[in-house]
Amino acid sequence: MKLSKREIILVAALFIIATFTVLYLYFWQPLSAKKLSLLQEIAQLETTIARLAPWEAAEQELHTAIEGLKAKLTASTEQRELGIPLPEFLVMVEGAVSTSAITLQNTSLHVTEIGGISTLNISGSYQSLYRFLSILEEQDQALVLESLQFTGLENNLTGLLRVRLFSGAIIGEAKEGGYPTRSLFTPRK
Repeated sequence: MKLSKREIILVAALFIIATFTVLYLYFWQPLSAKKLSLLQEIAQLETTIARLAPWEAAEQELHTAIEGLKAKLTASTEQRELGIPLPEFLVMVEGAVSTSAITLQNTSLHVTEIGGISTLNISGSYQSLYRFLSILEEQDQALVLESLQFTGLENNLTGLLRVRLFSGAIIGEAKEGGYPTRSLFTPRK
């Protein structure tokens, strides 16, 4: 079978069109989509680099500042007394007991890593126990009331208080005028 010149031109044109269609659909279109996604990713990364460039410039300065703060913390911790300020706490409790007219039946102290937990067994009237708690609340030392239980009647209540004491190494130096003005007995706002 012999093809005429016109048929050969049509077959060649059909072959060229089919070849370009296959190249476009299976190579050009996926490559252009991939190129577009890569260009978008490059734009995002350039934005990220532009945003992080100031931090990179300050990186060494930040490392130096962090190391200085670590050294200060270590020196401060070593200089300060790591124990619980027990004598001051007991003097404060004795003063509060005598002022509020309650009876202190028993005290115990358990020292933990972040402070000491003191358990106080007290007894007295409702008003005197309230006065005692108010005196504790007004103290400058860092105290946190962990638990409080009262049993008995109004004039003869027995209470069990668990108070956490913090050493100076944990709460840091007292600011001028004492420790924080917010009462540690009240919840944060």
